[in-house]
Amino acid sequence: MNVDEEKNFLDSVIDSVIAVDKEGKVREVNQATLNLLGYKKKEELIMLPMEKICNNFSLKGLRDKTPLPPHQNLWCGGLAEQELMYLNKDGKEIPVSVNISSRVSSPEDIIFMARDVSKIKDLIFDLTQSQEELRTSYAELEVNKDELVRSEKLAYTGRIAASIAHEIRNPLTNVSMSVQ
Repeated sequence: MNVDEEKNFLDSVIDSVIAVDKEGKVREVNQATLNLLGYKKKEELIMLPMEKICNNFSLKGLRDKTPLPPHQNLWCGGLAEQELMYLNKDGKEIPVSVNISSRVSSPEDIIFMARDVSKIKDLIFDLTQSQEELRTSYAELEVNKDELVRSEKLAYTGRIAASIAHEIRNPLTNVSMSVQ
């Protein structure tokens, strides 16, 4: 794949793609990256250090993990996908799920293929909150059920006591009238 074909391909990808050279500077980005990070032109990102785009980025740390063999994933053993924090133009953090590999046309370059996971994180947070609310509601429901059973038992006991009192009072009324 020649350079022009690669650029056309990158722009057709819906995920954010950033190519970083061996010094850790951005060499190429696609339109999805511009949209994700809030930039208008590729030139605003080209030659920026990756540290300006990605929190806690360390090229040395990346290279220490494994060497960069051409046309292979950076991480042997299934560690290619990881979660990083990208920084948009305004410095706001964007959680992304990233796959890292070497670049086909320049094997010393690193390709970061990222997908925004902030909506997924928000959904997980909302689901966790809902789960906690459900647990609380369930605990309250259990307490209310126990109170309802207790009050029904007391009401039943009260009806039995009233019935017994009525049954005892009838003969006592007859005895009382006879005594008078």
